[in-house]
Amino acid sequence: MRNNLIIVYLVVFISVLILLRFIGVISINNDELIGYGLITYGLSLFYSAYIESRKPFVFIGSTVFLIGVFFFITGNFEFENTDKIFVPAAIFILSIGSLMVFLSDTSFKLGLYAAIILFTAGIATLAIMSIHGIKYFINYTVNIFKIYWPVLIILLAIIALVNKDIKEKKKDSV
Repeated sequence: MRNNLIIVYLVVFISVLILLRFIGVISINNDELIGYGLITYGLSLFYSAYIESRKPFVFIGSTVFLIGVFFFITGNFEFENTDKIFVPAAIFILSIGSLMVFLSDTSFKLGLYAAIILFTAGIATLAIMSIHGIKYFINYTVNIFKIYWPVLIILLAIIALVNKDIKEKKKDSV
């Protein structure tokens, strides 16, 4: 029943976006529209599966969400070679999906191992396929990390707190 409600809300959301685009209120391309739909559905699926500790749907929800983010980014920004970022993006999406499964159930170590292996493979693929070379890739990565390290720490803290709260609620209900 809950999944049907999510789909109904998603259809209403996409319909409103299409109507606003048709009227001329907003300017949105098809990639962005697909991205918004996937982000909304993936986030809803992930959140409900995370609360209920359903690992396959945590993985699917986070993967669908990140595919939506990929569509949104490629729809909003012009990339010289979109085909060069598709394979690394797919590997990173699978890596983060595996990490989310591990974070939803920290006893599931296979999720962590898969996330580490896939993340390493994604970085290697991105570095190898980089137009500017590995040296510039590393420099860009370090510069981005210098700017956004607080965001990463805050995100990890929020995930840890939510995970702790959910585990405490499960213990109280048992």
